[in-house]
Amino acid sequence: MLETLSGFSIIEWIGLITGVIYVVLSARNRIECWYFGIISCACIAYHDFLGGLQLYSDGILQIFYIIMGFIGLARWRNVKVTFDAKFLTHILIILIGILVSLIYGYLMSAFSNAAFPRVDAFTTVFSIIATIFLVNRQVSAWLYFVIIDLVMTYLYYVRGWELYALLYMIFTAFAIYGSYNWLRLFRQNLNN
Repeated sequence: MLETLSGFSIIEWIGLITGVIYVVLSARNRIECWYFGIISCACIAYHDFLGGLQLYSDGILQIFYIIMGFIGLARWRNVKVTFDAKFLTHILIILIGILVSLIYGYLMSAFSNAAFPRVDAFTTVFSIIATIFLVNRQVSAWLYFVIIDLVMTYLYYVRGWELYALLYMIFTAFAIYGSYNWLRLFRQNLNN
């Protein structure tokens, strides 16, 4: 991994460092997280499209994240942490997410040279769902991100991008922390 790290460009380092800062700040419920998230996603999108990874669905997802970063900046000024949808609503969201993932994965495998098109489609669809929850400060966002980040760790590792695999391992740890911290913040909001 040290050999890989020494060969990384400045864009990769910026993406890694700002990505870690983004996740730490968002798990701590700090609005400043969105600035770092926008920068990190721009760097990751660059490598998904132009850096040889061929993770086109993830590249599209990074563009979505950039847009949601600007929305998050606006929304977090007015929204407190909430405990969102009911269990059956999440089951419906998951079933719809799986269906959309299957369709999108099929399209990516049929019409592109994407690496791991079905798994990449799954992480894309569910990351969109989780990000919508995150922008609205809903605790469940973090539970979705735990699974998504584990899958992304695997994808980047098998594509030979160990630095991004490490980044997503860190994201997984902070998604677990974010779940705990936001649940605590939600309970505090109930008591106030």
